[in-house]
Amino acid sequence: MSMTFKRHNRLGFLPHNEEPFDKIPLQANVKVGVRSKIKARGDWHNRLRQKLDEWLQ
Repeated sequence: MSMTFKRHNRLGFLPHNEEPFDKIPLQANVKVGVRSKIKARGDWHNRLRQKLDEWLQ
């Protein structure tokens, strides 16, 4: 049995950001163990985006 997703429902996905994200993700190779340490931190996506924005200013 599968659940159907009704069109135009009010409970759909709502983004939390003001600006849309790029459709192509950023990828980087890191040293062994760095990936798991980053992913273990809470809210790592937003924290990494903030640091990248600071770095580029």
